[in-house]
Amino acid sequence: MTADARPVELPAGTDEKFFLDWPAWAARLLMLGAKTVRTRIVGFPPPEEEPVIFAHWHSDDLSMLPHFGFTKGNILVSQSRDGAMLSRAVRVMGYDACRGSSSRGGLAGILGLKRSLDKGQSVL
Repeated sequence: MTADARPVELPAGTDEKFFLDWPAWAARLLMLGAKTVRTRIVGFPPPEEEPVIFAHWHSDDLSMLPHFGFTKGNILVSQSRDGAMLSRAVRVMGYDACRGSSSRGGLAGILGLKRSLDKGQSVL
């Protein structure tokens, strides 16, 4: 069973369909909002030349993620319940999610990112 296949515990009284779908809708709204902001990317090599490793602060996620989905990169996402929701959202934006964090599944996360690089995919 992969980390993404774990069942997600729903808060009491939560509509399951809404709970599972809202991250995808939030991602679509974020992408729409990103189209209203002028962004200039400097010094970025075309993704077809070589895979790229993106390093950024967590606070940069909302401004960065909508713009780099075309790289078909693999993003490291926590194994927490919040990470399960973020995994759904980043897939809508064009990324694959690799689950792991410093407190749980760190080795699995790093190995997943390495496999992505070996396949020629960029990683975040």
